[in-house]
This record gives sequence, C-alpha cells and structure tokens, in this order.
Amino acid sequence: MLLASGVVLLIYSWRLGALGDARQERRHATAVARRFGLPPDAVDDTLVRRIARRQRFVQTGVLVGLLFTPFLQAWFVPLYAGLALGAAVDQVAAPRLPADTPRVAHVTDLRLSAYVPAWLLVASALGAACAPVLLLVWAVAPRTPPVPVADPSTAGAVTLAALSLLGLGVSLGLARFVVGRPQAAGSSTELAVDDALRAQAVRDALHITAVVSLTTTMVLGLKEGEVGGALRYLGGALPVVLLAGIALAGITHELTAGPKHWRRLVAA
Repeated sequence: MLLASGVVLLIYSWRLGALGDARQERRHATAVARRFGLPPDAVDDTLVRRIARRQRFVQTGVLVGLLFTPFLQAWFVPLYAGLALGAAVDQVAAPRLPADTPRVAHVTDLRLSAYVPAWLLVASALGAACAPVLLLVWAVAPRTPPVPVADPSTAGAVTLAALSLLGLGVSLGLARFVVGRPQAAGSSTELAVDDALRAQAVRDALHITAVVSLTTTMVLGLKEGEVGGALRYLGGALPVVLLAGIALAGITHELTAGPKHWRRLVAA
C-alpha cells in the first residue's frame, strides 16, 4: 500500500510539474492561472517558478507524511498534515522582496474574507469546535465501566480540545501573516498575481486547522468505548461528519469559483 501510494504520488507530481520538467511546469502554471482567473499574460517565468516552488514544498510535505502512514490507523491524516505543513513552510520561507521594489498596492488594508469566502472561515471555526464539543460530551456521558474522577485520560482529553483551538489560532495567524506582508508589484498584472497567490496561501493556511481538528476529534472519538448511553454514538459519528464536511467544503469552494473570490478586489 505504501509503495503503491508513493508511485501514484510521484506520477501525480510529474503531471503537476513538480519534478523539474519545464514544459510540465508551464502547463501546470497556465492551468492554475486559469483557475485563479488571471489574465493570459500573467503566465510568465516568475509565476511558473513561484507555482512550481509551492508545489515542491507541498509534495515534499506529503512524501514526509507518507512515511508515517504505516504507524497510524487513519493513514490519510499524515498525508493531509504533510500537505498543510508543506504549504505553510512555502509561505513562511518565501524570500522577502527588496525594499526598493516598485510598489502598486491596494489603498486599504485587506481582511481574510477578501481572499477566501467568509463561509469558509466560519466552517473552519466550526470544525475547530468539534473537539471541545466531544470533550463536553465525554465529560457528561455515563461511564462504562465507571472510572475515577481523577482519571488520567481527562487531562489528555482537555489537551486535545485545547490543541484543536490552538490549530485554529495558528491557521488564522498564518493567514493574517500572509495577508499582512507588504505588496510589491510593478504593474496591475503583477498585483493580480500577488492577490491570487495570497488567496491560495490563505486557503492553504486553513488546512492546518482542518487537519488538527480532524486528528484531535478522531482521537477523542476513540473514547466512545469508555462511555455509555446514546451520547457515545456522537463520539463515533462526529469524526466522520467532520471528515465529510472538510471534503464538502473543498468541493463547494471549487464549484463556487472560490479560487477567483479575490477578484472582487479588482471590481471594488
């Protein structure tokens, strides 16, 4: 399974131009520009290199995650975590532009909702709330068999819920960092490219809270064997609902032209 996944990933990476093939890189950059709603003249060597660089970070993260799949029952969690971390490292490690770079920027400060739909931010917050909700359910549900009040697993459950909220804070903080970086561009086309890449980076940052929430909720969901009554079914169902919600949010974002959401900046 691990070998097959690795082969599929390498083939997929080559098709996306993440393995150094110049023609594949330009082809992928052209497809990304179309998906972002960028004009055709925006696809230059700089954009091709920028997108290929991000893709390599993401693929490296996924490959690292692939190494951990044999040790976890939920094999997709480390793959998703690798994708999120690869995208985050790409943004944090991006080189700063020289101070004297020609500047064409928006006249007002921009909010996160300028780059991704507000509903996606709300959905991320609701996902982060799943682990705290499970913690409350686990705290009030009857035990089977009874456990002492000072059960050591209580501290672990509280920690997982706190980690879920921390993941949301890290995601929003990274997204705010991306949006707050000085915009530097020499033309309106370069500014459009910058906005498009920022929109992609903000969406990538939300992957962090999604993967942390999914992981903590799944671990807390395993506590259902310790509780009785009807509430224990919520512990088993909520991780599945969250996983389906993450997939549905991604599909909805694509089908509703989410990658082009930033273009309302141009019309404003």
